[in-house]
Amino acid sequence: MRNVTLILGAGASFNYKAPLMKDFYRVAIELFTTENNKNLIDHYKVVFSFMDLLQKSQAKANLDLHNVEQVYTALEMARMLNLENLKVKGVSWARMEESMRYFLTKTIESRVKLPISDNFYKPVRDYDEPMFLDGGSTNEDLAQAIEHVTTLKELGWGVTIITFNYDLVIESLLATHGLEADYGLGSERLSPFTSVPLLKLHGSINWERKDRIIHAYKYFEKGKRIGSTNPMFHVDSSHNVITSFSENIVPFVIPPVWNKSNYQSQLSNVWRRAAASLSQTSHLYAAGYSL
Repeated sequence: MRNVTLILGAGASFNYKAPLMKDFYRVAIELFTTENNKNLIDHYKVVFSFMDLLQKSQAKANLDLHNVEQVYTALEMARMLNLENLKVKGVSWARMEESMRYFLTKTIESRVKLPISDNFYKPVRDYDEPMFLDGGSTNEDLAQAIEHVTTLKELGWGVTIITFNYDLVIESLLATHGLEADYGLGSERLSPFTSVPLLKLHGSINWERKDRIIHAYKYFEKGKRIGSTNPMFHVDSSHNVITSFSENIVPFVIPPVWNKSNYQSQLSNVWRRAAASLSQTSHLYAAGYSL
């Protein structure tokens, strides 16, 4: 059987406004100075306070404080070594990690706009605003790639998508073709005829860990409609979907740190399926690595 595997990096979501790591700090500053959201302000203050402490103590270190990966790694190491000089006054290590996770997921959610699918309630559209149709313009590379693999699926190919991204861009594009995302979490079995394996190796903003089980809040599910009062999703007047998971749950994501071994064991089913897919694939494509 012919099998195709598509591997997607951070740049794959760029056309849907997802910030790249090099732009992350700038986008976060914009949010911090313009948003009237107490939760956001409180969490971002903790992160920026930690950055200030890093700046004061990095005389013998070479850290780029505008690089969220390096800042998150510094927090992990400071917590592991219990470096009190890097602990924000009056804030626990657990709270600092929670704020950093919120900082990461909220900044992504604040910018990403997803194409709508038929299972969403649609408000009256404002035609003065831009709109994504079926994943953007016909020249949009990622939308074309997803359309291509769904066509291969219809022709009997085995299709698997592997991604390191937290956002729901792929889920939204699959939904425009009436397909669900099979995350490989092991908690449910989906029909191979109406789903595509989407293996998110670093977690997802719509995943939540409860009682040692990772639960996914679906973007698209056959036969179910997402209403206008769902707190996780908002459809704007341009019919773009905006997500709000970071305000309602603690998303299960593996942070961009040097040591991921503490997290990977919790996604062993996902990583195992990804390894199996790569070992069986006949056609391998990678995209989205322009960081």
